[in-house]
Formats: sequence, C-alpha cells, structure tokens
Amino acid sequence: QRKGFPWPWFDEIWYTSTDRNVVTPDSATPFLDANGKNINIISNTYENDKGIIRLEKNCYQIGESAYANKDRLSSIMLPNSITKILDGAFYECNDLAALTLISAIPPVLGSKVFPYRYYGAVMSKIYVQSGSVDAYKSADNWSDYADIIQAIP
Repeated sequence: QRKGFPWPWFDEIWYTSTDRNVVTPDSATPFLDANGKNINIISNTYENDKGIIRLEKNCYQIGESAYANKDRLSSIMLPNSITKILDGAFYECNDLAALTLISAIPPVLGSKVFPYRYYGAVMSKIYVQSGSVDAYKSADNWSDYADIIQAIP
C-alpha cells in the first residue's frame, strides 16, 4: 500500500485469504493491459492481514479463470483502471465473500465470473463507489448481483 492512499494503485490488486497466506492466480494470463496482453506479476506478498499483488504496469482486465477454484480467496479489491472482468475470473471461489471495485463505471462483466451463490458459496457483498451503486445494479450482467451491490463503507 502506498502511504496515505486508501485504494490500490492501477498496478496493484489487494486481497485477503482465509488462511492469511498468499493466493496465487490460477491462470497463465490473470492480469491484462488495455490491449489484452499479459501483465507480469512483480510481487505477491501477504503482510499486515492483506495480500498485495504488484504488477509491471497498469491493469485493465482480470483474465479468464484468473482465480478459478481458489477457495482460500476471501476478498479482493480491484483498481480504478479495471474495464473488464473476463469469463470465470472468480468462478468456484467459494470462500469469496466480498469484491470491491473502485471504478465509477461498471467494468464489462463476462459470464460465470463469480461462484454460484446458491450452492454454498459465500459471496455476499460487492462494494462500489457510493455514486455508482445504481449504475452497477443496472449494468449488463451486474444486475444479476443487484441485491448484494452496495456502497463502500
């Protein structure tokens, strides 16, 4: 975390895990730039009850199946630069309880991105900027999660 800044920078992903250990993305291309090209991970550390993934440059897309089946992932905060979350990015992450999105504009959301809530998954909160709640609740594919979209506390 950069001093005094409450959100991830464009080249960071913040997360928590159920066992307070590093969670490694599952996909070969978990983070993508604006052109859909892979972004290398510089570091992935877990300290002070938070995981921080630092990337070589700004992240615009969460790749297909980036965290698929990563049950230990319990929350994730994505930077303002995210414009797309591709198919299955968090599919079957059954311990994923909260997602925080800093972007005021809802990213394009692929299919089967999140764990299916009705089969034991705990996904219960999607946090967004207070002025963006309605935009997320009515956006394509996000509207399926309207009941759990709320303002960042």
